[in-house]
Amino acid sequence: MSNINRKIISAIIMAAMFLILTGALAQAGSANVETLYGSWYAEIMTVNQVQADGGHTFPALLTFGAEGTLVVDEPPLLGETSGHGNWISNDDGTIVYTFVALYSDGAGAYTGKLKVVGTLQYDSAADTWQGPFKIDIFDADDNVIAADTGTVDTVRIAVESLD
Repeated sequence: MSNINRKIISAIIMAAMFLILTGALAQAGSANVETLYGSWYAEIMTVNQVQADGGHTFPALLTFGAEGTLVVDEPPLLGETSGHGNWISNDDGTIVYTFVALYSDGAGAYTGKLKVVGTLQYDSAADTWQGPFKIDIFDADDNVIAADTGTVDTVRIAVESLD
């Protein structure tokens, strides 16, 4: 094997090790991080979004993967996808996350997206996470056409027995 090939292989191995280590460190910032893994029932409260019942709250489901992925579902609007995103832990024990959901019209044509950015703080006494978020809604040309803020409160979805 030539010296150049060895250098290339060595550089590839070093880059792969760096990426693996960086991913592990991104998730290791908080001792509470293991409590986040899994699925949660959430109550979302918005400032400006009014629901069909006139209130400002609605339910959602959030699933946090150990590798830093996030999947979110709420009662969807017609043509709205699930939210997909990522999360990381901070040294102060908080979690920050971002997810995106897409919108389409009745024919399936892309009409825009929403992006949610938020922070969660763990309450060890209640085994819950809560925190603020910001939502931006974009048109198909990626222009912000609406925005809102709010809070999310979560409760773990517990495994139950059949009896």
